Amino acid sequence: MQQCADALIRLRAEYLFGQKRYNEIGFHFTSGDFYSWKDYCSGKRPLVKGSTVSFYQVASCGETHKNLRTYLNIVFAYAGTISIANKLKEADSFAVGTIIITPGSPGHCCIIVDEAITINNERIYKLVEGFTPAQSIYVVSNPYDKKMNSWYKLEKGSIHTSSYYFKNYQLKNSNELSFRQTCF
Repeated sequence: MQQCADALIRLRAEYLFGQKRYNEIGFHFTSGDFYSWKDYCSGKRPLVKGSTVSFYQVASCGETHKNLRTYLNIVFAYAGTISIANKLKEADSFAVGTIIITPGSPGHCCIIVDEAITINNERIYKLVEGFTPAQSIYVVSNPYDKKMNSWYKLEKGSIHTSSYYFKNYQLKNSNELSFRQTCF
């Protein structure tokens, strides 16, 4: 179960883990400090005091899925919508992989996971998110247009989903997550 930013972090980490792209798994904490899966496996652990992060050394561990989930629990504690928004590049339009985000404490985010074109030649999108309190990742339903079910017509301006009203938001490009320097 994850909150909104945790859900996006987990999706990215699970994807890279499944591809055996272990060196690309890494995220910035809200403090700006970068913490990679490779660091975790080599035994590096964060020690947070206030807004200062230092790292200490423990025994190394294997690159197992169980250890990935333990690593992600650490990341979930220290990363969120602020660190995601700070580290990803802007996106100019809605497309699969675009993150819709309002950074803050609290903030909120979701990601576009599917796109279709209606018979009227309009683009529609499917969104997924986690929420607070922590929940399983789920597809966002559309209670405002029953014919659309879980699809949304997205346009620049306010976005009202079943769970959140995005008034002042940013569009971020999740495709930038493939390089260490731009991981959130």
